[in-house]
Amino acid sequence: MPWTEEHKRPSTAKGYRDIWEDHLQPFCAAVWLKDVRTYHVQSWLNQIGAGKLSRNTLKHVKSVVSGIFTLAKQQDYFQGENPARDSAINPKAAEPQETYAYTLEEIQTIISLLPEPAATAFAVAAFMGLRHGEIQGLLWENYQDGQLYVSRSIWNGRVSDPKTRKGRAPVPVIRQLADRLEMHRLRAGNRSTGSIFANSVGKPLSLGSVVNRVILPALNRCEECGKAESDHKKADHPYSRDARNPEWHGWHAARRGLGSNLYRLGCQTW
Repeated sequence: MPWTEEHKRPSTAKGYRDIWEDHLQPFCAAVWLKDVRTYHVQSWLNQIGAGKLSRNTLKHVKSVVSGIFTLAKQQDYFQGENPARDSAINPKAAEPQETYAYTLEEIQTIISLLPEPAATAFAVAAFMGLRHGEIQGLLWENYQDGQLYVSRSIWNGRVSDPKTRKGRAPVPVIRQLADRLEMHRLRAGNRSTGSIFANSVGKPLSLGSVVNRVILPALNRCEECGKAESDHKKADHPYSRDARNPEWHGWHAARRGLGSNLYRLGCQTW
């Protein structure tokens, strides 16, 4: 775990730790590291796969096991072939759930319902396809000539490089988003440097907090009285969500529908 903290992205390191603590740690005392064979790894995967985990989750578990023994070989704690190599996950494990992509109509409705700066942050996700951490790390000085350069990513307060080399390439800003960003800049005091989405003390705004404090209350409202679900406890009628409002499926759901939605907006050459 210390190695992953040092060499992997913070979100990846957390995923490794979660898999270790939730699935693998109970097996660690059954056999010495140097004595582990494919038989043992297969037994672990069989027991873990006996639950309701999806096929993708089991693949992640196997990948972590493989990574553990790769590092063990590199540090001379283990010799021989990686015991995860010929192991297999349960072929009858559940298929991963279908991922969600916002339609253009859902995007436009969500933007209309959100206050600022949440509306502009979501517009960046919807019309640029940036990841949650990349949006949180955007800087005004990297917005030039109609393009935004992604120079960093922020996850749980930790700053790192973008996930891929392609992620560091300049991203075109379509006119609809450029207009919204300029209005956001004016509201922020016409700044030319610093975080594009900043909190009251100028630090990068936590988008996770924005979801809980702003986005969910804006979308989850009672169809009868219009109150947010979180403010509905003292109402004289039961809460019934207004189905006209789109449901929140996370920031990444905007990224998934990027190509189709830009095409519908007439950005065929984007």
